[in-house]
Amino acid sequence: MGGSRFTSWSWSSSSQQKKGGKESSLTPPEQEEELETVGDDRISALPDDILLQILERLDLPMAIRTSTLSRRWLQLPRLLSHLIIDITHFMPAPPRRAVNFNVDQIMAAYTAAVNNLLLSSPSSSNSNTRRIIKWLTNLALRNLAFQESDVSHILNTCHNLKFLALCSCVSDFVVLKIDAPHSELLTLEIVTCGFDRADLIHLPNLRRVVCWDWCLPNPPIRFGNVTRLHNMSLSCSATYDQMPFRLTELISSATNLTILYLDFQDQMIWIEPQGPKLLYPVFSNVRDVYLCNIFYECDLNWTVFVLEAAARLSNFYLKLCQHPCERNRCEDSAEKVNLLWDQMSSDFKHRHLNLLEITGFAMDDKMINYTRLIMERAVNLKRIRLLDQVPCDKGNAMNGMGSTSSNKWRFPVDQGEKSLIKQKLIDGFSSSAEITIG
Repeated sequence: MGGSRFTSWSWSSSSQQKKGGKESSLTPPEQEEELETVGDDRISALPDDILLQILERLDLPMAIRTSTLSRRWLQLPRLLSHLIIDITHFMPAPPRRAVNFNVDQIMAAYTAAVNNLLLSSPSSSNSNTRRIIKWLTNLALRNLAFQESDVSHILNTCHNLKFLALCSCVSDFVVLKIDAPHSELLTLEIVTCGFDRADLIHLPNLRRVVCWDWCLPNPPIRFGNVTRLHNMSLSCSATYDQMPFRLTELISSATNLTILYLDFQDQMIWIEPQGPKLLYPVFSNVRDVYLCNIFYECDLNWTVFVLEAAARLSNFYLKLCQHPCERNRCEDSAEKVNLLWDQMSSDFKHRHLNLLEITGFAMDDKMINYTRLIMERAVNLKRIRLLDQVPCDKGNAMNGMGSTSSNKWRFPVDQGEKSLIKQKLIDGFSSSAEITIG
């Protein structure tokens, strides 16, 4: 792991087990006499599982220090299922006189220690290191600078690793390549990382990918051999240098995708609609699609491209954002551009959509016309749920100061308004869909 940007890492293991459905005792009979001598030490008298829960709430150095209390406490820290190691745990007390250490030196030394644990070769690892690596199942790395092969090496070394999170990490290379053909990794999360792209070359068991708040140009990730991937979640507030991209640019090989979650955070729509012929190979198994926090002024007809490409789609969730406070906007945010889609087939019909749910529905013609459009195309639609948006505190304050947003985006409240909306939706249709409002 290059550089000296490492601040913390955490890991979990599955080594703590229960046998026969009962809690295993950590205290052999010969230690009962010792417990009796504790007297008023009520903490030591607690069951072992309670003591472990207490230890897991302490920082790591304090948890280790408890091992000096007695022979019974000595064995408890090694049974912890979750460890969080932070650089601040290892910082020395402030010296009485100035010492010529800088942050880079301290972090470089700490990173070297982590390298020795996670990236050392089997021949150079001691028995304790190999034992830790054997049981490692969950790993979160934060504020780390990667060399080109670091992540691949971790996955190829930690054979039982099921969950990996990279948070606020960077790479010395433009593209972070992850190639681990023998990895058992099921979930990969990449959050606020500073590399141009992550290429998942070979992760045959990967089931779920989360990529949020990427900082550099689109697309943030590309898939190679990920034949078992079925859940993808992307969330980003687009900046001025991030151009919209096509979904086929990153998921062309993810043919078993069943759940797609896209969150635009009330900013520019950063995907470009495509025709069904291009998307169908990767959307053929999609069952659930979430399009979240679309800015309210944006036209919605473009979302129909998802229905056209995902012939087996069962549940379609749409969430509109109506926050006049612009809570997700910053100085370098991209301009919100209305997205128009005029390539919809005039005779297109969807026969498997079961549920349409719209959060942020309002009593205006745009929302009513869009809902009717979906009803017209989804001929076997069974349920329509129209929900209000929970406003943020800042938005409430603006409304209290006379903002017109509450009138512009009004949700039907009383029964008369709800009945009127339902009548407008079904007018001229023979649809049997159940409509619920609120």
